[in-house]
Amino acid sequence: MRGELYLPGQPGEQTARLLNSNVWKSREIQQKEARPLSVAAFDVVKWKGKNVEDLPYKDKIPMLKEINQKINMIDVPPMAYSKIEKEELKNSILEQRNPLTYEGIVVYDLDSPTPRKSKKRLD
Repeated sequence: MRGELYLPGQPGEQTARLLNSNVWKSREIQQKEARPLSVAAFDVVKWKGKNVEDLPYKDKIPMLKEINQKINMIDVPPMAYSKIEKEELKNSILEQRNPLTYEGIVVYDLDSPTPRKSKKRLD
């Protein structure tokens, strides 16, 4: 799988602070601030022993959902399909109403394995 660790609703710098600390210091900070790191899976590379890296994203979504059901500590990022859902998700992020992030979105063409990342500011 491909994914990332993040602090829901926090800027990337806060996540980086924890990831750049040693394990014990990171755990101490997470416990003290009551903000544990979360895991988001957004891509599948191998599935049941087979390389699925180049499959279109529409074939990977059921895999991601199954992983999420079996390992509930791994989140699947919110997905929007209709134009209305996409606008609402985008606006909730841009207006900082989304509890997970306000930095940007990842756009997948369902027929392609390659995403495009769109952020409000440069990395």
